Amino acid sequence: MSEQTRNPNQGEAILHTAGPAQIVAGPGSGKTYTIVHRIQALITQQGIDPTHILVITFTKAAALEMQERFFRLTEPERPPVKFGTFHAVFYHILKQSAKYQGYSIMTGSEQRKQLRQIVRIDRRFGCLQEEDLEELLTVIAKYKTSAVYKSFSVQGITQEDIQWIRREYEAYKQEFRQMDFDDIMLYCYKLLLEDTDVLARWQLQFQYILVDEFQDISPMQYEIIRLLAAPEDNLFTVGDD
Repeated sequence: MSEQTRNPNQGEAILHTAGPAQIVAGPGSGKTYTIVHRIQALITQQGIDPTHILVITFTKAAALEMQERFFRLTEPERPPVKFGTFHAVFYHILKQSAKYQGYSIMTGSEQRKQLRQIVRIDRRFGCLQEEDLEELLTVIAKYKTSAVYKSFSVQGITQEDIQWIRREYEAYKQEFRQMDFDDIMLYCYKLLLEDTDVLARWQLQFQYILVDEFQDISPMQYEIIRLLAAPEDNLFTVGDD
């Protein structure tokens, strides 16, 4: 899509100055085009320091693709705008905090291995099969990131049993200074909510935030982004209708 085919709505979005903006459009309508050209406009027309611009999407591949499109648009300068996924950005924030230095991220296989060891402790969990571990991880994640309880499909396993497994799992991670992917989001939210100095530092760092695929954002991801964008609320979101 060239500059000559830019439509008025895209032009308005690209040249939006300050404050929040939400762009809703269908697939193939030029949403990524709008984002990368808006970043360029922030830098070249509004004089925004590119190190203060944060662009977030959901997958590493999508973040890299958007970064490459932006670099092609701005060659040969390649301004140092930060592109990343939600988890990558949140983990970056955590790593800069003394409270979470030394923590490592558990892989999916490490999570299943630890759950396997926990359920072998008690004979009441003898009915659990290997394929049940993935569901267990999903249920545990729901406890941490949502008020909605997700029932477990294996008969004979009660909510109290799930809570016991969850406590053992969380105790193991704390003892060995490990976090899973759900913890990254939860710990980042708690850190920003509880430490006003840390929050102020990252609000100053990320003064303009752009989010792609906004229709897929979770409530906690949204709350973190809202915290980071305050108080100027220079939050530009793009999503499918």
